[in-house]
Amino acid sequence: MRAEQENVLIAIYRNPQNLIESVKNIRKDHPKMEALTPFPLEELSELLPHRPSKIRWFTLIGALSGAGIAMIYQIMTVLEWPLNTGGKPIVSIPSFIPITFELLILFGAAATLLGLMLTAQLPPIRPEPYHSGSSTSEFALFIWYYPSDYPSLETRLYDTGASQVRPYMQDTASLGTD
Repeated sequence: MRAEQENVLIAIYRNPQNLIESVKNIRKDHPKMEALTPFPLEELSELLPHRPSKIRWFTLIGALSGAGIAMIYQIMTVLEWPLNTGGKPIVSIPSFIPITFELLILFGAAATLLGLMLTAQLPPIRPEPYHSGSSTSEFALFIWYYPSDYPSLETRLYDTGASQVRPYMQDTASLGTD
């Protein structure tokens, strides 16, 4: 791992073919990148890295916690106040299933909501890269890079058809000007 801090670079393209070619060219050396386009590009979505969502783990942990808490609570309750009901066992697991199921769903749903908010960074923890022209006619590619890689990366991006390449400044995103 390098000691240098990663920076963000923005490359602006006028057509989607150049953007796709650029992503193919640099994705092995710079795997952390993001693209903004005025319309969906199916080929681009296959080229950019995708990570599986972490929300499913929040749901699983929440659901198992809810089921465990429900079972423990019900068992401890009947052991504390035993009620002999016609010779049936005091700890009767089949009678605990409805409450267990309800808490499994409740905790799973609450954990899913929490996981969604954390993984989507709601409320925003830091501003996401944005280029205002990408909502109309331009294609923007954001690449995380180390400062020592900038000269070679800039040359490669211009060679693949970028019309503009520059370091991305986070504070200009909040103003809406690029």
